[in-house]
Amino acid sequence: MDQYRLVTVVGSTGAQGGAVVRSLLKMDNFKDDLLRAFQNSWAIFAITDFWATPTQPEIEIEQGKLMADVAAKLNIKYFIFSCAINVNKLSDGKLNVPQFSDKAIVREYISQTYPEMKTIYVMPSFYFQNWTGSYPLPIKKLKDGTIEFSLPMSLHGKLHNIDIDDLGPIVSHLLQNPENFIGQDIYVCGEEVDFEEFVRIFTRVTGRQAQAKTMTEHEFRQWAQDLPENVQNYLLDMFKWMEVNGCYTPEIDWRNGQMLTKLNTFETWLIKSGWMGPD
Repeated sequence: MDQYRLVTVVGSTGAQGGAVVRSLLKMDNFKDDLLRAFQNSWAIFAITDFWATPTQPEIEIEQGKLMADVAAKLNIKYFIFSCAINVNKLSDGKLNVPQFSDKAIVREYISQTYPEMKTIYVMPSFYFQNWTGSYPLPIKKLKDGTIEFSLPMSLHGKLHNIDIDDLGPIVSHLLQNPENFIGQDIYVCGEEVDFEEFVRIFTRVTGRQAQAKTMTEHEFRQWAQDLPENVQNYLLDMFKWMEVNGCYTPEIDWRNGQMLTKLNTFETWLIKSGWMGPD
């Protein structure tokens, strides 16, 4: 890849970013702002964030479509879009998981509306950092010192996992020879383990006693009580899907990203990060 080619990374995260997106999408000049931001870019890496506007999931779709529209108008050479599977469609409407499905809707829009645009799709799995962030998944230290990991899914539920920091090397690799990946889905997943094994790995690496717990719906809603009820429903449906399928479907070869660069497993991530769970 020649030096000094401009790669623009677009995303909005967090409550403040969400408020900005909500306002900007109502403004006529937002498209003009994107045009200026994308101008002269050789490649775009576009991320949409459901969690910026969780009570208005349609905004994520609007945001993703607009990014694609502007990239196409400017004839950006390469467009990389971070997406997911359409759980709503794959479950025949039995599950409502817009945090996955809305990204899939944008993916379909891009492929159908701009088939000539050189697009690559990356599909990250479940972040290890979901357990460590500012709003971590349910994890606590019990009185006897045991670390308890809790999810509203069976102990044999399926987890596809990734270190979010591995996404950067994946995208960098794609941009070394982008023509080789046009139109492809690249799955960013370091491993597939069940929930119980995930917790056993934690104990093996850290030496701390730990256990996996299946939460009831009531327990999960109590934990998520600060979230609107519809968002709680989205999360519960997500874990219903993941219990059987993980982040993907049985037909998907989720290992193809591992062919591009070495990806962390939970074990290697624990060693790298030094994370020991809550104190």
